[in-house]
Amino acid sequence: MTTSEIGTGDVTNKSRMYLGIYFLATILVQFGLNIWTVNSRCGGDNIGAAAMYTFGPWTLIFGVMLLVLMMYPSFKTAFADVVGYFAVSSSANTLLNQILINQPIQQAIDQGSLQDKKATENAADLIIRIMGNSSVLINQLTPTNFGEYWGLLKPLMKPNVFDNSKLKEELFGLVQYRDKIGEFMWYLYTGVLLTSVVQMKIVTNGCNSSPEAMKKKHQAYLEEEKKKIAADNVENSVDYVSNY
Repeated sequence: MTTSEIGTGDVTNKSRMYLGIYFLATILVQFGLNIWTVNSRCGGDNIGAAAMYTFGPWTLIFGVMLLVLMMYPSFKTAFADVVGYFAVSSSANTLLNQILINQPIQQAIDQGSLQDKKATENAADLIIRIMGNSSVLINQLTPTNFGEYWGLLKPLMKPNVFDNSKLKEELFGLVQYRDKIGEFMWYLYTGVLLTSVVQMKIVTNGCNSSPEAMKKKHQAYLEEEKKKIAADNVENSVDYVSNY
């Protein structure tokens, strides 16, 4: 069974759906927040300015990030090897102990034929270099190289494990889960960064009000001043009558 036969299409479609939901929900919340911020600072109707601050940076920067991850999937390991590993390490250790032999490596090498010994030595060397415990192996596996590593580990597998599709699917599921965590962390990190940058840009930039908006603000200011003067006059009149 190849990795393409383990349901990667369904996982990819779900990932795209979740990405679309995340992107749409985040950008709508950001747009609403930007409208409120711009209007509270500058007054008037500033939907256009809020839209420019929202959709421009998100389309450009988030789009570039997606393009980089598609071109260089290894970038996901920056988070997958830490956050993703933490999430799957316990399950991976249990599952790999079911897959790999428990007997000493040297004993496995001595029991095989000359050809088997060479394959076992190569696999054993790989295990020795990358593993202190079995779960560390999960950091070497990705959805793209899973088939290659599964074949490489065959000499160190327990009897009848190599053709066990259930164990293979379970391990591949952990590999995908770890990989998707690394990918999501890039989305989350980029979203937080964009939100902070956009908010700072709105706060530090001056207001670009149209003549109509400025006239309305000035009229509102005059009305407010008239109300204050009228209130002061009423208060002074009351004081005068009281003193009299």
